[in-house]
Amino acid sequence: MEKIKDITFSEFLKIFPDTSFPAVISKDSILEFSRNNIALPAVAISKYILTWDPDTSEYVEYIPCFKFQLEKDFVAIVYHKAELLKYEYFLAVLDKKGNLISRKVIAGLISDGKQTIQSAATITNDFSIHIAGANSTDTHLFDGNDSKQIYMEILANGQIVSINDEEKNDKTQEKK
Repeated sequence: MEKIKDITFSEFLKIFPDTSFPAVISKDSILEFSRNNIALPAVAISKYILTWDPDTSEYVEYIPCFKFQLEKDFVAIVYHKAELLKYEYFLAVLDKKGNLISRKVIAGLISDGKQTIQSAATITNDFSIHIAGANSTDTHLFDGNDSKQIYMEILANGQIVSINDEEKNDKTQEKK
């Protein structure tokens, strides 16, 4: 049996190409990412991704999308996770040692065979994330009137927060 080689955090990051802003992620983006980016080696998935996402199966595929440098000592990566009827883009913020600071789904497609939820995201150069999502059923196309907008941002401490979460937190603070 061949021993699996270790992978350093620096080598892991090199797998993810740098991006320019605005970075747009949609259901069709995966075609470009899988065609132009090298696959994540099993050792990289095992050492990094699975520590953040331990409840996965052998039938899950991970594809590196891109990375970008944040202020201070953080780097952000975006990767695609493909499962049966569930395709998600994750944004993960990591410190210089490779420790996970924050991770959120920012786009994707989820279906139960009858209803589909689809979303796309745009990341801007000020590290804000604009997400647009819509539902459809097997008898309807996507309807813009049913779409929802979500806004997130990456804070200086590396946390990814929803603007709506901040508003809820602020309202909670007011009640105390």
